[in-house]
Amino acid sequence: MADEKKSGEELVPGEAAETVVSLSQMLLAPLDAIFKAQVHAGRSFLNFVLQLSFGDKPKEAPGEPPRPPGHPDEIYTVDFVQKVPPVVPVQEAAPPRLQTVSVPAIALVPLRPMAIQEAEFDLAMEVTWIGPHRQTRQEVRDPATSGSGENRRWYLVDDPISLRGHVAPVPAAEGKGNQPHIKINVKLGPVPTPSGLDKLLTTLTQSASVADANPSKQQP
Repeated sequence: MADEKKSGEELVPGEAAETVVSLSQMLLAPLDAIFKAQVHAGRSFLNFVLQLSFGDKPKEAPGEPPRPPGHPDEIYTVDFVQKVPPVVPVQEAAPPRLQTVSVPAIALVPLRPMAIQEAEFDLAMEVTWIGPHRQTRQEVRDPATSGSGENRRWYLVDDPISLRGHVAPVPAAEGKGNQPHIKINVKLGPVPTPSGLDKLLTTLTQSASVADANPSKQQP
């Protein structure tokens, strides 16, 4: 017989085999974890892009005035020095010119964002309690504030129910014991580069500059 104190109306933390939750809560838990994983993956990728874009900020020495607020950070570039032979035949005896090619570091690194393409989760539920299904939040259900409570004309079921129970154990045939579980399989794969990042990379690639290295020391 089900314990009336554990009807699932309010979550009472405890052992998985004894804690009563609703079917909605049980389905939401792995879905919520997957959504949060995508959020953290996006933040991690953005952090990677920012680390490539900007160098380390120098620490202020004791007594040094702080940087003015709103001072923009300069993007990190990589300089390549190359020898350029003279193009005029008369200058063939002249030493080769040195040119510096400056390219933003972020434009030199392949960026392939990853995201969750597929997610599957297996779970079983042992129903131990059936109660009324709450279709709206508390402030909407309260007749003192909403005036109508749960009486909504667009509800299709007059008396919806909520299935509540425990996470069912794994069958012993699978060799994992009989502990409650949720099995989740996640498949990752590359996704198209966000349009904003794609435009940024295109702009930075086109902004690569070429200049003479130490022009004052070179012959005209």
